[in-house]
Amino acid sequence: MLLKREYARTLLFLALFVYAPSAAQSVEYEGADFNTDTGEEDHIELSLQSFETDDNTPTNAAEPMTTTISTTQLLNNFEVTNNFDDARPQLRNIKSMDEKCLESYCYNFHYDKLDEVAFFDIKTEVRINKEDTTYDIVNARNYDTLIFENSTFARFPLHLFYAVSIKELDMRNCSIEVLTWECFLMAQNLRILLLSNNRLQVITDSTFKYASNLQYLFLDSNRLLQLDSDSFDGLTSLRYLDMSNNRLTQLPKGLFAELTALEELRLDNNRIHTLNNQLFSNNVNLLILSMRDNQLKHIDDHTFRRQSKFIILDIGNNPELRTLVLMLQLQNLIAANCALTRVNIYGSVRNVDLSYNQIQELYFAQPEILRTLTLRNNSLEQVASLTRATELQVLDLCDNPNLRTLPTPWLAGALKRLNLGNCGLQQLPIETIAAQPELSFLNVSYNQLRDINPQNFKYLEKLRNFDIRGNDWNCYNLNILMDMLLKPQNIAYGHDVMDSEFPGEYINDIACMYRIEDTEEVEDVGTTTNVQLNSIANTVGALAQLQKYPEHELESLRRELKAIVGIYEQKFDRAFQQIEDLNARLRVFENINATLFQHVTITV
Repeated sequence: MLLKREYARTLLFLALFVYAPSAAQSVEYEGADFNTDTGEEDHIELSLQSFETDDNTPTNAAEPMTTTISTTQLLNNFEVTNNFDDARPQLRNIKSMDEKCLESYCYNFHYDKLDEVAFFDIKTEVRINKEDTTYDIVNARNYDTLIFENSTFARFPLHLFYAVSIKELDMRNCSIEVLTWECFLMAQNLRILLLSNNRLQVITDSTFKYASNLQYLFLDSNRLLQLDSDSFDGLTSLRYLDMSNNRLTQLPKGLFAELTALEELRLDNNRIHTLNNQLFSNNVNLLILSMRDNQLKHIDDHTFRRQSKFIILDIGNNPELRTLVLMLQLQNLIAANCALTRVNIYGSVRNVDLSYNQIQELYFAQPEILRTLTLRNNSLEQVASLTRATELQVLDLCDNPNLRTLPTPWLAGALKRLNLGNCGLQQLPIETIAAQPELSFLNVSYNQLRDINPQNFKYLEKLRNFDIRGNDWNCYNLNILMDMLLKPQNIAYGHDVMDSEFPGEYINDIACMYRIEDTEEVEDVGTTTNVQLNSIANTVGALAQLQKYPEHELESLRRELKAIVGIYEQKFDRAFQQIEDLNARLRVFENINATLFQHVTITV
């Protein structure tokens, strides 16, 4: 038993010793516990009920003597006569839970003043045997779960765990502001404690010391500003701790030192700035740490060096975090939407999400461990450290417009999904792609590609999605690509948004322009014509780029283009006229040749 119960029993023995000589009659002792607000009195009753001795009854035939006493009442009387703190909140006794509690639910308890505290003063029946002076105390009623609804407690109630023996206590949304260690006396059976959505600001030292078997603690959505280094002392069995949605700015050294069984820690949406090397040194069983939406500026290199079982580290949405250099063994790292420019990972990581940063420098000491890597929307210019990522299956490099190409040689051959959308590609990195027999998804949309040789894809038998939208396709090559690769193998390729003012064509919903990429010079008159045609074709090709401009810029450009198009229409007319002249001259030569052969006689 805990110290509190032993103390109560000691007082009980003292009371029985004092009253034993007069136990032949019923004595009622009345003590006053005054209610300062209402003027009512809560009486402390001590009732000793004995059996009268009959003269005919043998002296050795002992009848049992029954004594009914409130163990907590003696304690209250002790507090009344030994009041060392006049500012201590007034006790508001709760003598029965029957009226407001039904099975596992309790309703309509309202103690919303800080100068009062609810005190569960449930009477305990004591039975004493007259001969051997033994006694039995009826155990508190047992609940697996106790839930308070529509209730308010400015201070966490006292003596609750004397009144009931529970494993799970749910006091969410109870407006609790004060929590002290006295609240958890006799709470050794408590396993789950839910204190979410209250008004707690401080957790003082050793608050949960007497709830030593607690495994799940929910303190999320409070107003926590401060924690002591000893706030969680004694919680050696705690596996889950949630303090998300609070106002914490720092985590004191040694805060988690005694939480050796901790597996999951949630600190999302706070204001924490740094993580130091010693903070988690004792939490070797930590599996999940989530610190999204904080104000992290720095994480020490060896903060997670001892977490060999680490599964998830989520530090996303920390807009002030610029550098990430870590030594760790981890399965899933999430650091999306920060301000990272440099990432160096020493150790092993399987799945990494670094999207929506400003990364320019990227290094993995063991790239062969990587399985998925998301680098969407960064400032990458090269990914040389990934050439040895031999087991990489998913690589997302979308929206890195300065990347332009992939390094060669690329040793990885296990890719299943490759996203190269909007990477500034002018040529497809065909050496890398052709060496991926497991590739099923390939995105090269919104680049500057003009043509692709379908023969380079003959080994990609598992390719089922090939996104080619938003490029500068040559219609000649696009037709070949459709007929030789995409349609025969039923590969999905996406579609461009139709633009009525686009100067080119749409082949199977993909925009393209007809271009003559390589032209031969025609002697004499043909030379000038070809030069003009190439100039016109290149100019019209440049017009295709306008479809990528935002709408607010297009209007002014369109007016300028109308004038340019008018000029080139005139050039087209002159070019066609020169072609007609050339055809006319060729017809003259044909007529001369025909006439000449009619008048030539060959003599052998």
